[in-house]
Amino acid sequence: MKVMELDNLTYADLFQKLSLLLHSGIPISSGLLILSEEEQDPTVQKLLVLMAQQTEDGSTFYDALSCAGCFPAYAVGLLEVAERVGRLEETLLSLSRYYEDRDRINRTIRNALTYPSLLVLMMFAVIVILLSRVLPIFDQVYGSLGGSLTGVAGGLLVLGELLNTALPFLGILIGIIAIAAAIASLIPAVRIGFKKLTLRITGDRGIWKKVNSAHFAQALAMALACGLPMEEGLELAAKLLADSPAAVRRSQNCYKQFVETSDLVASLRDSDILSPASCQMLTISIRAGNADTTMQQIAARMSDEADEAMEKKTAMIEPVLVLVTSVMVGVILLSVMIPLINIMKVIG
Repeated sequence: MKVMELDNLTYADLFQKLSLLLHSGIPISSGLLILSEEEQDPTVQKLLVLMAQQTEDGSTFYDALSCAGCFPAYAVGLLEVAERVGRLEETLLSLSRYYEDRDRINRTIRNALTYPSLLVLMMFAVIVILLSRVLPIFDQVYGSLGGSLTGVAGGLLVLGELLNTALPFLGILIGIIAIAAAIASLIPAVRIGFKKLTLRITGDRGIWKKVNSAHFAQALAMALACGLPMEEGLELAAKLLADSPAAVRRSQNCYKQFVETSDLVASLRDSDILSPASCQMLTISIRAGNADTTMQQIAARMSDEADEAMEKKTAMIEPVLVLVTSVMVGVILLSVMIPLINIMKVIG
């Protein structure tokens, strides 16, 4: 059965509830059936009923996840190992926290893109009104004084006339874009597709690099906690970054180097996934035998750093946009007011 890919918050909620049910001693098949009775989304409800039937008939939880076709490859692979070694409850809880974190980062990114977009739209509207409505009034004033707008002001007046002519069409176009964006934001498949397209365009640089590295570290921490062989852990972690080809190449380089050298710390450092300070912490923890705990701490810190970088970037956008708009409005007004002042001086 192939269904639509679910969002991160749905994964987090599902894995957390299953973990709690297992902790209460309820079998996985009964737990899936209980969740299906409480589920409001018909698609997810149908999926849970099917998975409950499969596990009731003797299939493993991993087989049910695989047949569902809507769960990420990393989660499916990790849960297969967890079920095999008897750590399904802990792994489900870890996956829930992981997808909650991914949802939080995605919301941060979405907010960081939405607010500047609205701000740009408002500033564009202000400039259009100045050019198409205010400048013609000044032109009438100049005409009454026996002059006309020339130079920069004259060019802006022509631009304003063109905008005034095209204003109905611009309004319709902006309205269509706004409605399409609102509808697309309500459709998970469209949001996921837009995110994938954005990742392919932006690549693996700046903030996105921090986000990708944090996701990789979180996935590796869960693999270590689950007792997964390191080769499989690195391979599964790389699947999380499939939306960004550049990040996948970085992860694959890490995997290949580890296979050749068996040196995890050097592989993570040379692939530019972990910082030298984090690598030093991981080296010490490996010697002390608590690499999984340290990796979780490193992943949490990297996630916080990605959030902080996103907030700083967002904080810079607003003042830059305000400054640019202020300069443009100032140029428009000065190009009109300075000649007008000169005319008044001559008349006075």
